Amino acid sequence: MPQFLVVGLGNPGKGYEGTLHNAGREVAIEYAKKCGLDFKERANALVANGDDAIVVLPNTFMNNSGIAVWPIMNRKAIPLEKLIVLVDDTYIEMGKIRIKPNGSCGGHNGLLSIEESLGNRDWTRIRIGVGPDPGGTFRSDYVLSRPRPEVIPLFAQGKELARFALETILDKSLEEAMTIFNAR
Repeated sequence: MPQFLVVGLGNPGKGYEGTLHNAGREVAIEYAKKCGLDFKERANALVANGDDAIVVLPNTFMNNSGIAVWPIMNRKAIPLEKLIVLVDDTYIEMGKIRIKPNGSCGGHNGLLSIEESLGNRDWTRIRIGVGPDPGGTFRSDYVLSRPRPEVIPLFAQGKELARFALETILDKSLEEAMTIFNAR
């Protein structure tokens, strides 16, 4: 049975650590730490191999995430239904998550890059709320900022829920995770 491929979207580098846009990357890192996995440098990504999942942190910037994802999926022969992408979402309220088994990129350039590289949108997304969305030209500055002090607990709560949702998918099923976490 093929492993899952868990991709934590974000931007590489110290300057982006802790930003809203790196929520997915941070959840993937926390999951790998909890499992005792170590990341190794590969072409365009940091990769940690576990029993249930391969965890990938693209070393490309967010908008080119597909460049890191497609070669790993192809080389490891991972089917689309085993791909789980952790990603921030400005349309979801801070502290909440949403699991989607497929769908559009919703204007998120990291998801769009993966969609374009794979030629398909039928893979799981765990969307981590970082909203409310300020919209327009402010969106980029907003997602590249760190959470305001008053929302840090909500930001942490959303990331924790996303990690629990990921573990539920890996240990049980996507359907069970959606039933539990999308109902909140």
